[in-house]
Amino acid sequence: MKAIVTGFLVLVLACAGVQPLQGFHPWGPSVALAQTDDVATAQSLYDQGKFAEAATAIREGLSSGRVFGGAAVGARELLARCQVKMGDVAGARKTFLAILRQDPLYRPDPLRVPPDEMAAYDSARRVFDAERERASQRLPASIELHYGFGSGDNKDFGDFVATGGGDNKYDNDPQFGGIVRFALAPRYSLDIQIERFRATDADSFAFQSTYEITAIPLSVSLSYLVVDNSRFRAYVFAGGGPMLEATSSITLPFFGIPISVADDKIGTYLHAGIEGEYRLHPRFALVGRVLGRSAKATGLLKGTDLSYNGTDSIADRDIDFSGFAATIGVRAYVGY
Repeated sequence: MKAIVTGFLVLVLACAGVQPLQGFHPWGPSVALAQTDDVATAQSLYDQGKFAEAATAIREGLSSGRVFGGAAVGARELLARCQVKMGDVAGARKTFLAILRQDPLYRPDPLRVPPDEMAAYDSARRVFDAERERASQRLPASIELHYGFGSGDNKDFGDFVATGGGDNKYDNDPQFGGIVRFALAPRYSLDIQIERFRATDADSFAFQSTYEITAIPLSVSLSYLVVDNSRFRAYVFAGGGPMLEATSSITLPFFGIPISVADDKIGTYLHAGIEGEYRLHPRFALVGRVLGRSAKATGLLKGTDLSYNGTDSIADRDIDFSGFAATIGVRAYVGY
């Protein structure tokens, strides 16, 4: 209330042509900023040239939540101006930039903000405008090749191999694949991805049958650009598609002649995850991905009577590479 009365008196005196009281600063922020005691105190300290104390008062008001809404914008403006006066021009630019990110139409009044403080704002404005320009531009198309590891125990088939003395979990080989990415909008991209999965197992008999499972997922994903700066980009993505050539094969040595029993299905593949990209060059980057996936084909080898000592048959088993995966690769941009 005190701040409102003070502001009203200053306005009346100005209209009457009376000089303001000592301590009034021609570059001071609008009386409208004095919506709380914190801002009023900071304004008074600024007018007295106590810029560090004013900055402390503003920070306390903002962190406590006592300064909010429209008053917070004005308070941050005053904080940036105090930072300029304290010699922290870089900090002032960051404060002005934070205001612009909150309110792109924000601009200090050049009639009450001195040139040195306006210079800090203008510098922040250039950075903000460059960010908006970069965000408005679609990224070029890219091609990626990667290599990594993921889930692939295939325990349904592994349980059968275990009845023959083998491991109940398949050994999952490293996976590899590629992605072609096309920009749809400034932050949205379409990925077309292909992978190759492979896992193997063997029983413990002298002739040792070998088991192999392979699959080739082909997926389409939507990627969203979360972070974009001069060197680093981060994305989130999700998508899916068919898991092609999902094949389970068994090689049985028969009097020294290998005999294969195999079946294949088209399965389903879904994934979602995060991606980080570090650019070594505008056209070249290192890429890492972590994701969760569902990769499954069901009902393979139906009608097959193969079993160990009359135990469960291998018929009607599921291929399953579901779980997690991590890959690292390289990406080349095209179309610059």
